[in-house]
This record gives sequence, C-alpha cells and structure tokens, in this order.
Amino acid sequence: MSRNIKEIEERLGLDKQPTLEEFRKAVESAVRDRAYIYYFIWKTIQDLHPDIDADAIMREASTRFGIYKGEKWGKIETARDAIEAQSSKAGCLVFEQEFVEMEDDCAQKNFHHCPHLAAFRDLGCGEEEAGRLCRDMLVHGDFGIFSPHRAVKVEFPQQISKGDPVCAMCVTKVS
Repeated sequence: MSRNIKEIEERLGLDKQPTLEEFRKAVESAVRDRAYIYYFIWKTIQDLHPDIDADAIMREASTRFGIYKGEKWGKIETARDAIEAQSSKAGCLVFEQEFVEMEDDCAQKNFHHCPHLAAFRDLGCGEEEAGRLCRDMLVHGDFGIFSPHRAVKVEFPQQISKGDPVCAMCVTKVS
C-alpha cells in the first residue's frame, strides 16, 4: 500500500470502530443528504417544468418509496409490530426518538429532532416552505410505509414543522 493511501486511511480512522457519536453524526449526514437531493429534485422540476405539479410528483415518489420499504416488513398485526418494524438504532439516535407507548392496540414514539427540516433550513427555506416539504410531501413516505399493512394506521397529531415540540408518530390497530 502506498504511503499516501495509508496516510488518508489513518487520518479517516478507518481501522477504528466509530464511537456512538461518530455513528450518529454519519447517519444524520446521510439523512440530511437525502433531504438535500429531495429539495433539489423538487426545485429542478419547478424550474424546468413549471407547468407540472412538482409537489404531486414528490408526494407520489415519497409514497412509492414508503410502500417499497413497508412491503419488506413482513406480517404486521399490531401497532407494536409496526413501530418495532419502523424503528432502528440509527433512527432513534438521529431523530432523537423516544418511545412513549408500546402496546398491541396503540404505539407511539416522539421525534425530538428532524434532520430533514434542518437540511431544508440550511438550504434557506423559510418555515412555511420547509414545513410544506415535510408535511405535504416527505410524510407521504411514512404513510406509504404503513399502507401495505391493513391491520394498522399511522397519524402524526404533533409535528415539529407546525411548531410542536415533537413529531408524534401514533400507530393504532385497526379493528
């Protein structure tokens, strides 16, 4: 291995296990990058094709993405099953998620931080525009994830993008 390659690998610390904070930062960076590309696709559609409803395209793309992810969950029979399937260590760390309730009929977790909103704000979006990207487009990915599972439904009664202190993801079992 050349000296230059070895130096960069050492500087990047590729031979070391990342700390929990390094892991959190890396995942948050990836989530923000996803929001950046989402924003630039949305803006590019608006700029190149002003006659096309860019919001509708982004909603539909988010829904399809969610369905793709949700179909991989397997059988979901309870609200608890759904929240567990939707949860990951990375998501809990990056979105600062807190499990509030975990029962078969009702499960809830609160998101205390949103890297998507942070990314939209980084790009200069005002609160209205950032909120629209979140509430009117990106959230359709969440609805899409749950849509293949007829035993449950998801709602967001509180949303950071509306000024609430958290985004509350509430899943209920459908009778």
